[in-house]
Amino acid sequence: MKIIHTSDLHLNSKIEKLSAKKATIRREEVIRTFERMVEYAVDNSVSAIIIAGDMFDTTKIPLKVFDRIMHLINSNENIDLEKIKSLETNALQAKLMEIKGVGEKVSNCIMLFSM
Repeated sequence: MKIIHTSDLHLNSKIEKLSAKKATIRREEVIRTFERMVEYAVDNSVSAIIIAGDMFDTTKIPLKVFDRIMHLINSNENIDLEKIKSLETNALQAKLMEIKGVGEKVSNCIMLFSM
């Protein structure tokens, strides 16, 4: 099983230390990098992308950014969030524990903070 593990993405960060123009360019680079990561996962039969941190910087996500990310997820036939959410706790934990290095404690943390 192949996994991509990443941490804080902050896809809608204000990036206040940069000028407005450079911050806009950098935000686009970050979002495009995320899109390429998903494309890589699809092309290389990756089973999971684990984001261990913040996907967005704040709870106020610009609609344009939110729609772009949701389109990326929803247009990929290999991503089935409803199936994952519908699994019983024991079945989900067993699936997570199939990943090398993921035991009971880690799977519990993933379920607690992600599901």
